[in-house]
Amino acid sequence: FATMLAMADTQADFNRYIKAYNSQVASHQYVQAAKSVAGAAKACAEAKNYDGAFKLVTGLDKIMGERGVSADSLPEAYFYTARTRYALYRKMNNNAQAEAWLQKMGTYAKKIDNTAITNDMLFTEAQFYYSVGRNQLGDRCISRLIRQYETAKDYKAADTAYQKLIDRAVSSNDARLVERTFENYMKWSDSIEAINADTELGKVKQEMAESEAEVAQKQSTINSRTSLMIIFITLFIIAVAALGMGAVFYQRVRAKNRHMKRMAEEADMRSAA
Repeated sequence: FATMLAMADTQADFNRYIKAYNSQVASHQYVQAAKSVAGAAKACAEAKNYDGAFKLVTGLDKIMGERGVSADSLPEAYFYTARTRYALYRKMNNNAQAEAWLQKMGTYAKKIDNTAITNDMLFTEAQFYYSVGRNQLGDRCISRLIRQYETAKDYKAADTAYQKLIDRAVSSNDARLVERTFENYMKWSDSIEAINADTELGKVKQEMAESEAEVAQKQSTINSRTSLMIIFITLFIIAVAALGMGAVFYQRVRAKNRHMKRMAEEADMRSAA
């Protein structure tokens, strides 16, 4: 009964993908059609109908060729059909053909020059190389995948990418890929901790230098203002002293004038007498 249910689910998936595929081909949506073919081919492979799966992919390639759609004009569609063939050969344990289509996927991925496609390509390569025991090549793919974040010094994004790689490895039920990816992640984490420590030390030094420069600037401003205040106070004292001396001189002049005026009045009175 469980087998019958599984077959029914597979048939339902196949019908859904084929319906979408026919609609997409009719409306010239070849990239989406290639993705639908991948789903339909996977359903066929689950039912061990590999011939039917390959015929679906070949049929789409033929339709695109007849309509003038080439790998140069629309490499993304051919990337997904190549990816479908790769997945089929992997399921059939035909690693030689799988690697051949893996290389074609790489060619199409370079033409597309899209980050998501490139990431998918590198992960698929890593998964294949780990599965056949070529761990050095698998490590190289993972390093290339993470390097794009390291170049931008976005270590948080790189950490998130590693977590997604591990999750993807777990979901693919590939124990070797999980192990290798986790080992690489731990090594990378250790190295990033050292880098972050250096980076944080550099930030602290920079902040200290900026603080010292700011303090020096403020001290210079304070010194300038203090000098101005001293000059102002000195000028004020001189002005007050000048006013005081002027007042004394003025009082002396007034007293002298009064004395001279009194003497003149007395002289006039004597002259009159």
